[in-house]
Formats: sequence, C-alpha cells, structure tokens
Amino acid sequence: MVVRDAAARFGAAGGYCDWILESHHRGKADAPSGTAKRLAEIVSAADPRSPKVVEGNPEGRLNQEVVHVASLRAGHEPGMHAVGFDSLHDEVELRHRLRNRDGLALGAVLAAEWLGGRSGLFDFQPVLLDLIEKGS
Repeated sequence: MVVRDAAARFGAAGGYCDWILESHHRGKADAPSGTAKRLAEIVSAADPRSPKVVEGNPEGRLNQEVVHVASLRAGHEPGMHAVGFDSLHDEVELRHRLRNRDGLALGAVLAAEWLGGRSGLFDFQPVLLDLIEKGS
C-alpha cells in the first residue's frame, strides 16, 4: 500500500530513480529475498517509468528505466528492506528493519488465526488490512 502509493506519486512527479536494498544474516539462502522481489514488482507496476527489474550487481551503467534490487548478506541481521526514490535534489526512503524474529512469529500466528474459515491462497496484505481496519 505505502510502497505502491509512493512509487506512483514519485513516478508521476518525474526525475526520481527507484531502488530496493535489502540485508539479511549471512546464512540466508536466497538473494534477493522474496520480499525484496515482491517490493520490486510493486514499484515496477506502480511506476510506468521503471518497467524492468534488475537484481544483483550489474556491470556498467543502469538506465533510468529499471528498479535496481541490491542484496547484502552479512553478520546476524534478521532482516531489513528499504525502498528508495532518488533525484538530483533529494532522496526519500521507506525502510523496515526487524529487531528480532519475534515479529515474524507473531505475523505467522495472526495470519493463521485470520485464515479460520477461509480457503484459498493468500498473501499477507489482506491480513494486514483487516488488522488495521479492526484496530488490532
């Protein structure tokens, strides 16, 4: 929601480059993470100026029409995801950093409770929207 709206607004304003940065502990198996990939999809869909996603450390210059996704695997960081919008004049960054894994466990429990009586495949967004609406 927030990332999609920000990408659409900065895309409409013009002059901003979109990027994703994520970091996790050294033992994490995937890079970029599924969350980082999903964030890049959201930004790319919301900002028509950035229809392509580039992952990793490409050689050479990147053109303006890409969302660059960079990953860092080091130390013991449980997880951080940042989405940035950079221009010649300023930069806006949305960042989420886990302090520990307890929040992941709580999210899994909330999602399991939310699933009661439902069938099908869901991502976390409807769970989150319902929680926000109910003020939980």
